[in-house]
Amino acid sequence: MRKLKSGLCFCLVLASVVSFGRPILQPEVKEYRATGGSFEAVKMPVFYQDQRQCEIAASEAKTSGGVAVWDGVSLTANGVYIAVMDSDDGKSLVKMFGLDVPARPQGYAIVAKDGRVAIVGHDPVGALYGAVTYAQMSVDGTCANAVIRDWPDYPYRGGLSIGRGLYYLGNGDKDRSEGVKAGLDMMLRMKLNMVEDYFWVKDNSDEKTFAFWRELTRYAEDRGIYPEQTRFIGVYDRQTPPPGLKHFKDWPCVKTHKNWNDYYYCWADDALTEQAANRYADYYEKLGFDRAHFYLHPVDGGSWQDPESWSKRCEKCRARWNDHERWKASVNQYNIYTRVFKKRFPNSTIVSSVYPYTFLALMTPEEKRTAKWRESMPEYWQHVDQGLSDKAFTFSSWIYTEENLKEIRKLLPTRPFSVSLPYPDSAGIFATFHRKMGSAWEDGISNRIQLRGSDSKPKWESVALFAEYAWNVRAPGAEPYDGSTFYDPLVDHTGPKAVIDSHLYRICFAYWGKALAPSLERAMSSGVMPGYIEDPGHFIKYWNHLRKDPLYDPTVAKTTDIVNRGAPISDSTQMMKDQVRAAEVCLEALREAESHLVGLDRFKRKYFMRLRKMSPFWLAAAHAQYVVRSANEAVASGDNAKALAILSEGRAKMEADFDEAESTFERLKGEPATFETWQPKLKWRQDRTWARKLFDRAEASAKVVLQPRKIGKKVKLGIVGKKGEGIKSFFDGFENVEVSFVPSLDLAELDKYDCIFVRSDAYEKDLYFNSIHAYVTHGGGGVWIEGYLCGHKRFDTRTPFPEIVETSPERVDNFKREMKFGDGRTGETMYVDYYALKPGAQGEVVATSTDGIPMAVRGSAGLGKVFFMGTISLASIANTYADETRKLFGGSAELAKEAVEYFTGVRLIEKNLIDDLGTGEVVR
Repeated sequence: MRKLKSGLCFCLVLASVVSFGRPILQPEVKEYRATGGSFEAVKMPVFYQDQRQCEIAASEAKTSGGVAVWDGVSLTANGVYIAVMDSDDGKSLVKMFGLDVPARPQGYAIVAKDGRVAIVGHDPVGALYGAVTYAQMSVDGTCANAVIRDWPDYPYRGGLSIGRGLYYLGNGDKDRSEGVKAGLDMMLRMKLNMVEDYFWVKDNSDEKTFAFWRELTRYAEDRGIYPEQTRFIGVYDRQTPPPGLKHFKDWPCVKTHKNWNDYYYCWADDALTEQAANRYADYYEKLGFDRAHFYLHPVDGGSWQDPESWSKRCEKCRARWNDHERWKASVNQYNIYTRVFKKRFPNSTIVSSVYPYTFLALMTPEEKRTAKWRESMPEYWQHVDQGLSDKAFTFSSWIYTEENLKEIRKLLPTRPFSVSLPYPDSAGIFATFHRKMGSAWEDGISNRIQLRGSDSKPKWESVALFAEYAWNVRAPGAEPYDGSTFYDPLVDHTGPKAVIDSHLYRICFAYWGKALAPSLERAMSSGVMPGYIEDPGHFIKYWNHLRKDPLYDPTVAKTTDIVNRGAPISDSTQMMKDQVRAAEVCLEALREAESHLVGLDRFKRKYFMRLRKMSPFWLAAAHAQYVVRSANEAVASGDNAKALAILSEGRAKMEADFDEAESTFERLKGEPATFETWQPKLKWRQDRTWARKLFDRAEASAKVVLQPRKIGKKVKLGIVGKKGEGIKSFFDGFENVEVSFVPSLDLAELDKYDCIFVRSDAYEKDLYFNSIHAYVTHGGGGVWIEGYLCGHKRFDTRTPFPEIVETSPERVDNFKREMKFGDGRTGETMYVDYYALKPGAQGEVVATSTDGIPMAVRGSAGLGKVFFMGTISLASIANTYADETRKLFGGSAELAKEAVEYFTGVRLIEKNLIDDLGTGEVVR
């Protein structure tokens, strides 16, 4: 009830002050009471307590009246006074102005009355935030009389990346530190306070490099922004490898290879663990860390069935701890690191993703809660909680539900949590999923929230929305996370309406200023998704992966059973058409904004130039793909003339689109932009050359005259996909088959073959539905379709031939690899699972599992024939998931041979039987 009551109070405060013409504040403050009237604020002098954060606060107050240290007694007729509550100056201001300063970390109070303003922080950072709010109150030179009390819900909020983002604000500058500092200032003004990814400085960097980063660390900490640094807690790594070890594989304990590093682990060697902790501490000391957040990443592998690859530990570890004492080993390591770090960095916080690090794993259904599950999660977390010497040691998890929080609190009553968003890879330029972050907030416990994902690079408007909900978890539009898809592209770029209407204009006003805000609001709400435009296949696959397992970790086996996942997303011509319109709206808004850049901060200008330079390319690429998809649909329906007309008109528009994109880029070439490269050059692979090839391919297919094919002396078989060597090696064994790999699903390519095999890794979805359909129905071709291309949500729940197979709704384990043919024969599949097929009205089941589930279905479509194979042509060695491409064998080989004979009416002749059978018998 306490949360509900405070939430209602906040909403009432908001409603009550609208009529007073309150200022645009972002993040919105907790309590604002207008007292009537206003005063001129442009030339106000600023007086501050002689303290570093108060001094910075004075510079943030944004007046031209000068700044000076306050004597603690005198008040001028007009002036801004800044202090910290527990100081003499702060106590004086509280008494003089009747301030009620919130007794909360980073909180502050403001009284603005007829030319005098008092700002008092609960702590130094609170005073700094109060000055940021006052700057927003007086941004147009006038300040309304008001009383404000404000504080954050999450005391630590951030996770912005220096290495992936702030660093590139320095593009075009001789001294990159200026750009990073500008980014830190932007974070301060959004009241964010954690930054990570010191990619550009290594343990063995020279002193000049460390000095550069020490200065940035000092600059950040002066502004209440604290570095986060993650270390895998191995005893050695690639920079400091085990002495005398010749090969990575020879390390006796658990080891992990990453592209960027190698890690060597051992739980039992305390001396090596302490050496590693001190080695890392030496690095952090060179960076000038003080109030840092040190993230200790455990072994990155396993799942609750085998957390941290515990079963692979060395004999030394086994001698010290038995199979059920992983928690003791963890506590021992964590306590060593804590002792080292707390001694050298007393103000630091130690955090770890205590494996398995998704608390939602606790919600595993009762029937799946094995003894190993209990040992690996609830019991392990409880033991570690009780065994840690540092009660402020923070457990880390991905975002969880309120229901999940109740369960975890039964195990960990007071332990603080560091909560990460599940690394959403947002395809758009603005996203709204941050509204769900309040599920991890608890009043009275210092939980922290971390941005993560592509927005941390950062996309500043999305970051501002994150800042809003991290400061006010019940801000308008907030909703609880329900455990299903966290990032939903069908909603989270243009809605929900409550979020867009409540926040987006304020965000744009606060970040871009009054002149630019209307244009940028339109651009950000356009719904344009450059990621999807550039790589539709990747993002459709990613979105559907999230719908299957919203918090998936590629290194972890499935540990949750989450409902309400949402239907799979199907790519479509309409979806690309919607992106054309979105890109048009965005480009038009950015064109308009370009005329209002005078006076814009040069670092924000760099960020704007990235949007402005790239937006014409987004439109050109989206429109080109839409035209080609439309033409392919016409070809699939048999109307080639319509397709050619669409392409002819579209090609002229495509050339004009790229004319504008290239001329805009050339016109702005002298403007630095925040591209992730040392120079502001183009990083967009869909250029004019790409578009012309796209049109050429589509035009070649549209010119194909399909007709029933005549089989020659050899069946021409084409294979589409990256792992078709096993199919080719099998059919190479037949005298009357000529096998080739097909470079694409273009109709012009397919028409060269009598039949084709489409492997499960062929992802050209538009062509899959259009070219294949035309090839079969109008050209009389035969097509073998395998795996999840048979209508599973991993690719698309539809098929090109629903009359033969409608869909493939589920994946079924088949570790025995058994199959049963329609005529009663039995056979062996090549893989340990299959996709259960749902036959259409014209589908003939030709193979099933031993319990009758359809595994292979065939049928006619127009002039041609189709064979759906629910399993895939990848061998599973020793019934494991270790894939290896092998020559077709068993039942898979028998069905493949029968499929080609079914498509062509030609009996295939094995090469070693040619002398007995001559040229073969035609069995039409």
